[in-house]
Amino acid sequence: GVGVGFDAEARAEIIMAQVKAQEDKLKVLERLTPLLGRQAAELYGRFSCKPSTTFNHQARGNEPSISRVPLEHAGEMQAHLFRTVTATAPDEIRDVQHDANPAGPTERRCEEAMHLSQRHGGAGWTHPRLPAPAPP
Repeated sequence: GVGVGFDAEARAEIIMAQVKAQEDKLKVLERLTPLLGRQAAELYGRFSCKPSTTFNHQARGNEPSISRVPLEHAGEMQAHLFRTVTATAPDEIRDVQHDANPAGPTERRCEEAMHLSQRHGGAGWTHPRLPAPAPP
């Protein structure tokens, strides 16, 4: 669940503990990708393991100052899994994305396509920080 109370550091640790547990699941799915096939692994990843889905309650239930670091780490994990299941190069889907990456967007905008919903022509792998409220 979402941590409550006035200790921001303890609340961030709660999120990071959940991120670390999710990281183990994503590593297992990544190791199983050759056995499952990339399409099946992508479906498992998108519908049951995607950090932007599993941490939606953390993104919405905590201030960005508390959730930023754990959700950035979750975004890196998600990008790594997405690269594995789609056979995309690391220079097209980087670990650190959006405003956290001072280099700006990639030339072919693969990261944006990864994060766009399927309804809008993307892959539907939203970055975990995107559902979070905007900082004041």
